[in-house]
Amino acid sequence: MKTKTKVYSAGKTYFVVLKERTSSTGFYDDACYAFYLLRLMHCLNSYRVKLHAYLLRPKEIWLLITPGTPTGFDSLQRFLNRAYSDYFNNRFKRSEKVWSDSPISCLIPGDGLVLDCQKFIEREPLRTKCVLHPGEYLWSSYCTNSFSRSACHLTSHVAYKNFLKDKTNCFGEYREFIATPYTQAYYLYLENRLLYAVPMSGKKSVGKEK
Repeated sequence: MKTKTKVYSAGKTYFVVLKERTSSTGFYDDACYAFYLLRLMHCLNSYRVKLHAYLLRPKEIWLLITPGTPTGFDSLQRFLNRAYSDYFNNRFKRSEKVWSDSPISCLIPGDGLVLDCQKFIEREPLRTKCVLHPGEYLWSSYCTNSFSRSACHLTSHVAYKNFLKDKTNCFGEYREFIATPYTQAYYLYLENRLLYAVPMSGKKSVGKEK
């Protein structure tokens, strides 16, 4: 049965989770990650999708996006799913659809929460202790957003631009921002909404950062 097209509000920012299908493999090795990321980056303009932050995990993909059209991101992720499945099946002599065509998405209501969602993405490898420093994780937007003013393929969100504005050591302060843990209550608030598509309010409602 064909999956219904998912419609997004053009110009609004979303946190999106793409999950592997049941009994699938997701990303097997670095070559798999590199293939998917390269296709993603080079297709953004064609589908009119702005990508602000990303994290490729073994069995999930987290994206912070602003689509330019109602159906552009849905078309993009379906194309990527087909392309990656073809690559995966040809390489490993398999026959499966690797990623689900039904992503979980959460609308971010206002710029005030966007930077927290970007931090949620880029801090995750450090939080889960798979690396000692978030810059060691190859498959996230952390290094681009933490060290570069001219991010190739990534689009800086206005919330990120405002954070960097008028700071003497703007990237140093951004790296410190990512390194600082959320309070447990606020992390759980974000986790329960972003990963399960529970609507968010326009303001922080639980706690503050340490």
